[in-house]
Amino acid sequence: PVIGGVAVGSLGFRGSFVLGGLLLLVGGLMAIFWVDEPPGLARRPGPPESIRARTFGPLAWPGFRQVLVLHIGTQFVFSASVNLLPLYLQDMSRPPWLSAELAAGLSITLTAITAAFGMPFFGPWTDRRGPRGLLLVSLLGSGMVLAVQALVPTVGLFLALRAVLGVWLAGITATLA
Repeated sequence: PVIGGVAVGSLGFRGSFVLGGLLLLVGGLMAIFWVDEPPGLARRPGPPESIRARTFGPLAWPGFRQVLVLHIGTQFVFSASVNLLPLYLQDMSRPPWLSAELAAGLSITLTAITAAFGMPFFGPWTDRRGPRGLLLVSLLGSGMVLAVQALVPTVGLFLALRAVLGVWLAGITATLA
């Protein structure tokens, strides 16, 4: 995300999309030409399952629907907040060298870094104590951080709150994984 912020700042939105598309094209071509397909994967004995059974069968598993709804809801909230970052940050007080795009990239990167540091802690926590309590606390903490970040006047405080949000996201991810 920081590199994306730098790309938008130097190339503009259109140029950064072109650069991103070219990088995806290069990655796709590398996968086509350099990645070997493994030899025939072992198949389960018996009649093949229908596409419908493979697609909708997991919805019959106990608890899966609730986890799916929680996961979709949290992803929607956090994706919506990330999409609004550049618009929100352009009106926020920040140093002259820090563009709104770079600040958005920094905020996403900080959130990801603190989430990555939190996951090794919250994964075993969930295994030992169960997911319900951590999920509740993490959802409440995320909601509070998102509400408070809407009120902060400076980028520095906003970035600190995004780092805290990453810890709560690690808690949510650990309980839904």
